Amino acid sequence: MIERKGKLGLGTAYITGFKWALEHSYEYIFEMDADFSHNPNDLPRLYEACAVQGGDVAIGSRYVSGVNVVNWPMGRVLMSYFASKYVRIVTGLPIHDTTAGFKCYRRQVLETIDLDHIRFKGYAFQIEMKFTAYKCGFKIIEVPVIFINRELGTSKMNSSIFGEAVFGVIKLKVNSWFSHIPPENKNELRYEKNINTKRYHSKRRTFCARFGSYRRGKIAEVLEKGQKPAIPCEETIHANGCYLIPGVIDDHVHFRDPGLTHKADISTESRAAAAGGVTSIMDMPNTNPQTTTLDALNAKFDLLAEKCSVNYSCYFGATNNNYTEFDKLDKNRVCGIKLFMGSSTGNMLVDKMNSLLNIFNGTDLLIAAHCENHETIKKNTEKYVKEYIEKYPHQYYHVHHETLPMGYHAKIRSIAACYESSELAVRLARIADARLHILHISTARELSLFDNDIPLEEKRITAEACVSHLLFDSSDYPELGARIKCNPSIKTKPTGMRSARQSTPT
Repeated sequence: MIERKGKLGLGTAYITGFKWALEHSYEYIFEMDADFSHNPNDLPRLYEACAVQGGDVAIGSRYVSGVNVVNWPMGRVLMSYFASKYVRIVTGLPIHDTTAGFKCYRRQVLETIDLDHIRFKGYAFQIEMKFTAYKCGFKIIEVPVIFINRELGTSKMNSSIFGEAVFGVIKLKVNSWFSHIPPENKNELRYEKNINTKRYHSKRRTFCARFGSYRRGKIAEVLEKGQKPAIPCEETIHANGCYLIPGVIDDHVHFRDPGLTHKADISTESRAAAAGGVTSIMDMPNTNPQTTTLDALNAKFDLLAEKCSVNYSCYFGATNNNYTEFDKLDKNRVCGIKLFMGSSTGNMLVDKMNSLLNIFNGTDLLIAAHCENHETIKKNTEKYVKEYIEKYPHQYYHVHHETLPMGYHAKIRSIAACYESSELAVRLARIADARLHILHISTARELSLFDNDIPLEEKRITAEACVSHLLFDSSDYPELGARIKCNPSIKTKPTGMRSARQSTPT
């Protein structure tokens, strides 16, 4: 236990505790009130937010999911709630409970923040710590908790503390415009030798771009024997006797962030990518909102910068009308134009010939195309729905293309639908001398549109196939159902051809 003489302020007490924890090599440092307002049972949830979900700071939040306080007078509830609103407006902090004192820090956060230069000692201390962590680029996660009015002790709130918070927030914001957070000191490095590792520490390592990549879990560089790092790094990993798996680029990623994150988001999916050896991703535009405007594109890049654990880029989605925006795209950031030349999810179909001509003639960027002929799919849908109704008339009122047996998927999104669209894309690309990459070809017939007469680096028209289309065929629908339902569809294999699964030794 650390005991101090006299009342020196809430902030200095926490800083004393932080320094003690850092000196004793704790990786996660918790902050909470000792008056039983904070439930100790919530501590594992804060730890999980950092250790499992990838947060740098976890906040036990009273307001992230409504107002979760018990036994508070209404006046105090309103003051606390609107105080957080005030802080958010002034500072721009994307945090609902800006004054919360129930937190978990990774040690690197407290190592990065210059604790000796934290100005505030009262309740504004909580705001300053969150604001500084946010400005340093750390990931902050709010964990909903229920806050119960203290069982022991009395509030130390007074006019002085209240005034510090009100006016201190403004000062905090203004000062951030004119100073580095944390203070810049490039030369302040210390060397520490451990048993098997060499570590370089810097007060601002997670703020600088050169250290930020490591903090996000990215590899800075791979050193050959005897080679020294180009820049000081936090840790050198000695991999003698180990295999180094090279990085993989996934050019066809659907993270569904923003707007469609009920299953996953950029944070969870990028960490999964890194775990599987994928070091760079290219995200698709059919999110919510769709990445079809410059504002949506910039917002997507901001999200990726905040949440992505691997290198990233994203496609700009083409529509029938937005080709005039192509010249404004940064070719060093945008990996290409995503063009839906056929039915798919997201309602991003480009089906006007004039628009297609303008798209192919309007950019030097790669055009990544989803190719399925919409009219062919529409006709096939009408045909097979009618056929099924005639066969099962008692189901007439319940039948549409989504309720047909899974095996019809390959018939509706047919070989002809894919070939007709791919052939048109290749033809337009050749006319415009555009750089075309056809995504997920699913038929042998489409292969006739491509050749290997020139080296890969000179090709203007390329294609890719997905593992699912190589591994499965329509005979797998009865067993696997919706698990192999995708666009373009898993097709029917020609008679006499063995499937990839049959050809692969077990």
